[in-house]
Amino acid sequence: MEEREVKIIDVDVKRVVDTLLSWGAKKTFEGEIDAIRYVGPDKDTLVRLRKKGPSAEFVVKKRLPSQRVKAFKEYETAVADFETMKQILEQLGFKEHRRSKKHRISYTLGDTVFEFDTLEGIPTYLEIEAPSEEALFEAAKKLGFNKEQCLNWSENDVIQHYRNQ
Repeated sequence: MEEREVKIIDVDVKRVVDTLLSWGAKKTFEGEIDAIRYVGPDKDTLVRLRKKGPSAEFVVKKRLPSQRVKAFKEYETAVADFETMKQILEQLGFKEHRRSKKHRISYTLGDTVFEFDTLEGIPTYLEIEAPSEEALFEAAKKLGFNKEQCLNWSENDVIQHYRNQ
């Protein structure tokens, strides 16, 4: 599956959620996420093991060319046991690069996903995922955000932004 995403900081969460619900968006997840990122075989490959509420998933993302958004070819599968998969990855030689914990609330409208992430000490931000750049920017525009507010940042970029203020 191909995925395009942007992050938007300094959002009025209540306003955006109310708007999404008025459009018929459905809440699809609310809970804690524990994610471990591993050093991939190259700088364009992200390897991640993530515990999302009671379930877990293993994801490999290969970066696709894009200047304006983060774009990936994504391979994802459910994992029955987070800790066992973590041990398997370590036995295969994968080294933990970064671990993060956050609270996430997800909404889906059609094939677009809107996720509100809250990390300790960081204001809640919005991530929008859509199948194309056009759909992504159109969703942001309908919510009142312009292209300049749509950042192709990683979670780490968001953290660094607030630490540098």
